Amino acid sequence: MPRFYHVAKNQLVPGQVIDLIKISEINVNPPEIKTYINKSFERGLTYHGIEYLINERRKILKTISLKENESRNKKHIIEDVELIIELIFEYVRQSNYNNKPSRFQSIFAAEHLKEAKDFRYLYRKSEGDIWLIECENYFKADMNIVTDPLYNTSLILSYLTHEYWLGHPHPKYSKPSWEYLLTPPVKILRKIEEDEISQLEDR
Repeated sequence: MPRFYHVAKNQLVPGQVIDLIKISEINVNPPEIKTYINKSFERGLTYHGIEYLINERRKILKTISLKENESRNKKHIIEDVELIIELIFEYVRQSNYNNKPSRFQSIFAAEHLKEAKDFRYLYRKSEGDIWLIECENYFKADMNIVTDPLYNTSLILSYLTHEYWLGHPHPKYSKPSWEYLLTPPVKILRKIEEDEISQLEDR
């Protein structure tokens, strides 16, 4: 069975099997929202899905000074780009690529230990453990498309979102940053010790 490396915030246990969390087991209010979510995600969600669909996410306030009359005019923009991007990717998937796994129902992983190490450093502030895991079903996509901050137009965003679900690399980057969307169940094999990770720097 294919093996991967997963960066986990929470504590895992060797031999543990991670599966989707049923909507009925998730605290969702009001009740009609739970019914709505269950229509699209009947099998359940991963923690990633719960984080982006259900948990209240702190809104990011950005203060932008306007060029005109800058000293007096300031505009507060409520923004949560990650949330919006995740929803767009999901809507495009549901409409055009429903044979691909939802990001809200996936465990994310890397093929190689160094890639997991780099991910932990860049996106997790070097926090969390890296685990060796195995899973039979997965989809490979370029994470550069999800993390690219330069969506200059809606058309570019639409185009790149389709490229993601087609499994194509980002056309702007010379090297893809492949991520693997694993479809649960996912089995935890072992934790990668820090000395093993540090040895990568010596090679």
